[in-house]
Amino acid sequence: MFATRKRGCDPLRVFGNQPVKVASAAKNVTITNKGTTSVTMGAITLSETTDFAIFSNACPPSGSTLAPTASCIVGLTFKPQSTGAKKGVLLINDSDPTSPQLVGMSGTGTSTVTFSPASVTFAAQTVGTTSSATKITLTNKTGAAVTLGAHAVSASGPFLTTAATTCTNNKVVAINGTCFIYAEFKPTASGYAAGTVTVTNRDATSPQTVDLAGIGTLIKFNPSVVNFGIVAVGIPVSGTVTMTNVGPTTVTLTAATINGGILGKDFSASGSEPPCGGSLAPAGTCTFTVFFTPSIVGSESATFLVFDSSVGSPQALSLTGQGQ
Repeated sequence: MFATRKRGCDPLRVFGNQPVKVASAAKNVTITNKGTTSVTMGAITLSETTDFAIFSNACPPSGSTLAPTASCIVGLTFKPQSTGAKKGVLLINDSDPTSPQLVGMSGTGTSTVTFSPASVTFAAQTVGTTSSATKITLTNKTGAAVTLGAHAVSASGPFLTTAATTCTNNKVVAINGTCFIYAEFKPTASGYAAGTVTVTNRDATSPQTVDLAGIGTLIKFNPSVVNFGIVAVGIPVSGTVTMTNVGPTTVTLTAATINGGILGKDFSASGSEPPCGGSLAPAGTCTFTVFFTPSIVGSESATFLVFDSSVGSPQALSLTGQGQ
């Protein structure tokens, strides 16, 4: 048997928080041949070399052997090049049948140019449509004024920043000062999507990043939100909603429900069960009616949920209204 261990610990190295562009202290991985025969060593490499490095390697070179019960040590360091969570793997290749053996590595790059929230996960969004904007606050905690870069803010993946963003090119952010980034999600395909907002500036930790994520879905509601407005208590009102499959394959619809807690009973929907007769072809549409009969004076809200075979199910349609 061939194993990686450090005083019997699991093969995982957690570096924790580390300032951007500052190398951590080394963490050692002890590689032990627990078998009864020698093992021929191969290459020892990293899956991610931007933020992690092999600091030292006292193991036999590739092609040489590690005797039974013998051990050797590999030292690892973490020097994040940008803010945010980082992950990597140490790969140990050898002649053992379990090769390669893997040691996970993780750490988080930090900066005194901070963001709130530090990451954003958007609600499920129909492919080809744009979400509402989420505000990200940048705060300068460096102890000195910070000048943003000539191209201060950018976004990757199916994510955008809006014109309302105040972290503008070459802006000077005072000590403890703030500016705002407004990010949107516009998926181009169904499924999970990831990206980042990147901010450049003259601080030593530049660039700083904010991780973004979201799920693109294939069901589109029109309107995307139903607001019944102000309605007299006990008087029913209705609205028509069109549901469209914007994807390339047929979507199977299995059920629908309204989630609204105790007051959810004030909202209802017509149509078949399951919705749309159970399926919706590519570019296909169907319509249904939603109703609101307020039982109280004040604002009410609920969510119409459609369960289906596409990514991001259940699809959600917000319903709002106010009784008077």
